[in-house]
Amino acid sequence: MLRLVQGTADRSVEILGRKFPHAGVAMFFCLLLAGCGAGGLTVENAAPDRSIQTGSLSPDREGSEDRQAISDRITIQNAVSSADLARMEDGVAWANAETGNSGLVVVIQEHKADGVLCRIFTTRKESYDGVALYKGETCMGRDGNWHMRMLEPV
Repeated sequence: MLRLVQGTADRSVEILGRKFPHAGVAMFFCLLLAGCGAGGLTVENAAPDRSIQTGSLSPDREGSEDRQAISDRITIQNAVSSADLARMEDGVAWANAETGNSGLVVVIQEHKADGVLCRIFTTRKESYDGVALYKGETCMGRDGNWHMRMLEPV
């Protein structure tokens, strides 16, 4: 495949039928190819590098979703517990500045369960994922604070 062309004036090298003007360039490519075939490049070495993750979510992302859900629960609970049921006509709007989510509590029904004041409610939640309907229940504890018993998608 590699053959030097005879003559003193012409110092070109012919490789696969093509002439290259300098023997040094041809020799460089031959040495480069020989290095690759000598064990420097194998199929195992050509496998993807799994240690590099570009554009991936950090493992802490799951925890942040839990914190966002807790933050939304507290915001919704505050809206439900502070609602004046006698004046509630169009619902109670809520917005969470921490998560960017917002919504409207459309139904609140108050009842007593085992001597504890509770409010069952339905709310709409608007987030970057879309709009979803949730039902929930929050009750006043013996300490005078409201506690969310349940909040789940409908």
